[in-house]
Amino acid sequence: PEPVLEPEDLNEILKGCLDLVEMEAKASNVRISHRLGRSLPTLLLDLQLFRQIVLNMLRTGLEQAPPGSRMRVESKRRGEMVEVFVAADRRREPGATLEELWAPFGSNRARLAASAVERVLREHQGVLRVSATRDWPLVFSLTLPLARNQNRRKGLDDRRRPRKSA
Repeated sequence: PEPVLEPEDLNEILKGCLDLVEMEAKASNVRISHRLGRSLPTLLLDLQLFRQIVLNMLRTGLEQAPPGSRMRVESKRRGEMVEVFVAADRRREPGATLEELWAPFGSNRARLAASAVERVLREHQGVLRVSATRDWPLVFSLTLPLARNQNRRKGLDDRRRPRKSA
């Protein structure tokens, strides 16, 4: 189906997704902390599709995190971009993150078709990266541009208003 773009609060989406995985985290003995940016602008998003991407990032992190470990979720504005980070502890295996670069939702429980992820990111003009740092062996970084989002919003506003004939 065609995406349904509506003005959405990114932090509210993240909070809702965190609520959904809270029991899974407790059952896995994984502590999730979050820091959500203040005053993030409203974005035009397909709520259901975007929620699915966030849930898959969280569930993949939970699957990779051993019992007693931690996860971190952040949202912030950086210039003309909004970023969402999901970072998780996991067993360190040399090269494991590189093998997953092309299949960030490759685990059995959190499988989302690559074509669906690609379509959602293309529609939202976003970028999804998978990396590792010294502190976090698994980091998902989702970046959405504000300028393009505002241009799309203007286009939608223009279509909703009746045009005046000359």
